[in-house]
Amino acid sequence: MQWIALQLPNLPLEALTRAMAPIYSFTCDEIWQHLSKFEAREASVHMARFVKAESLVEGISSQALEQLKVWDKLIEVRGEVLKVLEAARKDKFIGSAQEAKVQLAAKTETLQLLKDYQDSLPALFIVSQVELKGELPRGTYSLESGELQVLVLRADGQKCERCWNYSLNVGQDPVFPTVCEKCSASLREMGL
Repeated sequence: MQWIALQLPNLPLEALTRAMAPIYSFTCDEIWQHLSKFEAREASVHMARFVKAESLVEGISSQALEQLKVWDKLIEVRGEVLKVLEAARKDKFIGSAQEAKVQLAAKTETLQLLKDYQDSLPALFIVSQVELKGELPRGTYSLESGELQVLVLRADGQKCERCWNYSLNVGQDPVFPTVCEKCSASLREMGL
């Protein structure tokens, strides 16, 4: 959801609230109550008519809409990665996806897309690490699909007790010796 919000800063709040109401029922109803202070609306978002698809793109630039199309390809890549992760989980090579490091190799446009979104890929795949390679060796948990190659390995480093991701930096902060660098920074920011 955060990626969509980053890509679509002008998405009408009312349309988004209506669209998300079946999933985030209480949160959307609270937003609706706040919106009702400014304009007359139904008593609850759940009593309002469901949003029309066209209204979800009102006010969004064509450039932002084009950027959204890349997510179709990223979701396609995610589907291929999940197949290999599931096989590794089924064979008990990993217990959860966060115990995995995913290596990807691709050609042309797909490779550029993966490079553009490389920082978001671990969160998209729900794994600890993602590496982009020129070419991958065959492995027990690998897949070759069209121009995409996927290899699942065990993640490097130790498990962070806060986010459960594996990192080579767990234990480097003496104040927070059991967490990774991201969690350590977050804990410091919270003043803990």
